Amino acid sequence: MAEALASLGAHMAGGFRRVAGIHLSINHVKSAELGDLVYAQATPFNIGRTLQVWEVNLWKLDRSNTKNKTLISSSKVTLLCNMDVPNHAKDAKEALLKHVLPRLWKLLNEEPVLSSTSSVNSIILDEEFSK
Repeated sequence: MAEALASLGAHMAGGFRRVAGIHLSINHVKSAELGDLVYAQATPFNIGRTLQVWEVNLWKLDRSNTKNKTLISSSKVTLLCNMDVPNHAKDAKEALLKHVLPRLWKLLNEEPVLSSTSSVNSIILDEEFSK
């Protein structure tokens, strides 16, 4: 989950250019079980032209009060950026802008909705994407 969130953020921050994870360091400090409500947040630590570093934290939320959260994982992800997008994937940017980002923005602007069928409630990308 950490590399996926960091990769999505790096892809967007890098102008929708191709990215590849080159280093991943994760500290698992607590456990989560199937059915737990998990909140994830990816924050850019450094956005360079060639390398980006992202911090990704995951918290387990208390179902009775979603403001109570317990850190379960902390990660740093380093990504190689600014690579050419292959010809067969050039239209991926439009699909991302049309289908994924509207859902992401909706999640950014609403309170967590508790669901017994959803273990991952929301994805938050901070910093540059809220501007």
